[in-house]
Amino acid sequence: MFRRHFILSALVMPAFPTIVLGSGRKILVAYYSWYDNTFQEQIRPSDIDATTSASLQAPGQVTMAARWIGEATAAQVIPILAKEPYPVNYDDCLDQAIDEKTRKYRPALSSRQLFPEFDFLFLGFPNWSYTLPMTVCSFLEMLPAKGKIIAPFCVHGTGGLARTSAELRRCARNAKILPTLSINRDDLAHSEQTVKEWALYALKQTF
Repeated sequence: MFRRHFILSALVMPAFPTIVLGSGRKILVAYYSWYDNTFQEQIRPSDIDATTSASLQAPGQVTMAARWIGEATAAQVIPILAKEPYPVNYDDCLDQAIDEKTRKYRPALSSRQLFPEFDFLFLGFPNWSYTLPMTVCSFLEMLPAKGKIIAPFCVHGTGGLARTSAELRRCARNAKILPTLSINRDDLAHSEQTVKEWALYALKQTF
């Protein structure tokens, strides 16, 4: 079942409680989703298209996977939020994502962003114009990444992981990065158990 649904491809401030393993290491689940980074009150049913904008469906696709991992590991789950929300309109959001990627722009994080200390990070994101959301890069480049372990998970459509893994390695050069869990959005609704099993497996391999 695991192999059928998934493909395995290759400013931190103490503010919240985190799970502490027997080894004394702390776990955090941080994720980026379009749904959490747009004007939710402006979303209308007509804005949600199964192909182009399915991630605007509450609570958000990456959010769902992040919550499952949090449940499986008892870890704190925190969204990565940009200071400025992205457009609700798919084409406008895509244009902005392409512009940020082209300029290697790093959006400022929300002033509400406080992350606890961690040793092991489950990091979730979508395939955002064939790479990481630049807001995730902002988050990673603010971290003291040395000695950290990152277990990435990506929810995507037909583009697969694209260049997300390569960009992640560039933005977190001093961290140990595990193979990315690749989740097709068409399989997500039926994959809760497999996502949780992957999270527990990743922890067992590193602690």
